[in-house]
Amino acid sequence: MALPRPKTRLLRGTIAYTAAAVIQRGIGFVLLPVYARVLTPADYGQIGVLMTIAAAVATVLSFGLETAIFRGYVRLADRPQELRRFVNTVGTFAIIAPLLLAVAAGLGLSSTFENAFEVPRSAVALGFIGAALLTSATVVPLAILRAQERLREYLRLTGVQVVLTVGLTLTLVVVLGWGVVGWMLAFAAASAALLVRGVIVVGHAWSRELDARHLVAALAFGLPMIPHALAHWGLSLSDRMILGTYLDSAAVGVYYVAYLFGLPISLLAVGLSQAVQPLYARASIAGDRNRELARSVSDQALACILATMVVAVVGPPAVRAFLPSAYAPAASFVPWIALGHGLYALYFIPMNAITVLSGRNRWVWVVTLIAAIVNVGLNILLVPRIGATAAAINTVVGYAILVVGITIYMFRVVDRPVTFEWPRITLGVAIVIAATIAAMLFTPEEPVLQLILRGGLVAIVMGLFIAIRLGNLRSALARMAESRR
Repeated sequence: MALPRPKTRLLRGTIAYTAAAVIQRGIGFVLLPVYARVLTPADYGQIGVLMTIAAAVATVLSFGLETAIFRGYVRLADRPQELRRFVNTVGTFAIIAPLLLAVAAGLGLSSTFENAFEVPRSAVALGFIGAALLTSATVVPLAILRAQERLREYLRLTGVQVVLTVGLTLTLVVVLGWGVVGWMLAFAAASAALLVRGVIVVGHAWSRELDARHLVAALAFGLPMIPHALAHWGLSLSDRMILGTYLDSAAVGVYYVAYLFGLPISLLAVGLSQAVQPLYARASIAGDRNRELARSVSDQALACILATMVVAVVGPPAVRAFLPSAYAPAASFVPWIALGHGLYALYFIPMNAITVLSGRNRWVWVVTLIAAIVNVGLNILLVPRIGATAAAINTVVGYAILVVGITIYMFRVVDRPVTFEWPRITLGVAIVIAATIAAMLFTPEEPVLQLILRGGLVAIVMGLFIAIRLGNLRSALARMAESRR
């Protein structure tokens, strides 16, 4: 059976992976008004700290293997026997090792985190275990399904996880009132179900046919990604840990809620990045795919820029209109957080070129570490003086350093770096800047009316973006018709 055309595959992949990211993580954002009426800002502060710890644990326990498995699977697809040994060896390690280490770390460190951040010990242990299970599911079955481009199964799998997560969270937190512990228990149980179901769906015939060389090669590729990912953790999540040190739990909870408004941007960024990754993998084998990449990454960049504007413009009135008054201060953080997430979304473009297109990722962690050190240093310096506003602004500074640094690194290590359709991107950025200024200066203060007017402005901008894209397609079709003559 013939494969779909590249544009069709990209569109299908974008829809599938973005939808998966939205249903996997976005449902918590949608249910925020429900949770905010059961959980206090202090509760949300504890959840923010616990999920930050879980993210750090997941970073270490992944061993940087997700991209290694995805890339290895694509490159070994035409050698079935070698591919089977690769999955047996690297997959088994990536499933067993994280859980064993998480149990040991949870037993040894739970009391330390309990004393340091005033969070329940049992919730810390559940966070460790949930992080390990989610990591194994992401690194093995989900990465393999992406490599196989089995989009329907990928969506079904994430759908099962979401149903369980929402059902368990509503039952344990909203109905039974178990609070923070209930939240973390739902996280761990849903992650376990995702891993078990994922292994079944992949359908790999596991055996003892192993090859240590595959594990060594995968770890050689993946381990340099751990300091990179840890630096990413410091860049994107450590602000809540620092806020928890200097501010009370309620202030951390307000900031955490504001940070959730950046989630739609990250979800779109991850979905687009995963959709484009097969193009990078194929371009690493056939260099003539770079022109196709230029069109795709330009679309990716414009979509992320548009999403950033939407959150920055609509987010503040949405906070004031839909959440309890205790969360109202979050509105002032949302535009800064949206801009930070937008820069993070753009980072995926050069990063995919480095990891998937060239595989020369050994020193990429240096760039991320510099960005993280600046971010953490500014937070430690300014949060005690300015408060949570400093953390939001410092997120923008850190991600700006990251995007610039990773782009420079890409041009140094990738033989044929990705390029962009700059006229289209420049026009899109100009429209976004103009619309954002208009929204900030000319809409009233009343939250509901402001939300309606800004929503209308966003609809106009979306229409202009669609017109730009269709115009680009019409120009391409006209050039093709002319060349045939």
